[in-house]
Amino acid sequence: MLSRAMPLAVVLLLAVGPAAWAAEPLVVSVWGGNWKDTIERVVAKPFTAKTGIPVEFEVGGTIDRLAKARVAKGSPLVDVTFTTTHVGRLYISDGLFERLDMAKIPNAKEIAPRPSAARTTSADGSTCTPSSTGRIW
Repeated sequence: MLSRAMPLAVVLLLAVGPAAWAAEPLVVSVWGGNWKDTIERVVAKPFTAKTGIPVEFEVGGTIDRLAKARVAKGSPLVDVTFTTTHVGRLYISDGLFERLDMAKIPNAKEIAPRPSAARTTSADGSTCTPSSTGRIW
């Protein structure tokens, strides 16, 4: 399941773009444990090596992180959020996700296209891409 999230994580981190690439660290909101450890190893460390920008993590449960985002709505505490599809819709409906202007992302053409059926877009243009993983024994 984590391996499917990694390409999206790379895209999201790179999509933050040069405008955000200052001395300040990039803050990623994610669950703890293996999720955080894997994202740190597979995405954050290579990102820091390439850009020189440190990556910090806000870890916690899905609803706890949503509550923090709601409180900080006017002044977000994180730059990239990993969450579930149904809670992602709450972030969108609360206006907590920023719309990406793909024209301002230098490597946008290198991002693999996503099927439109798998993409949820709110009225303000914020997007959330749902995904699921199953395991059969």
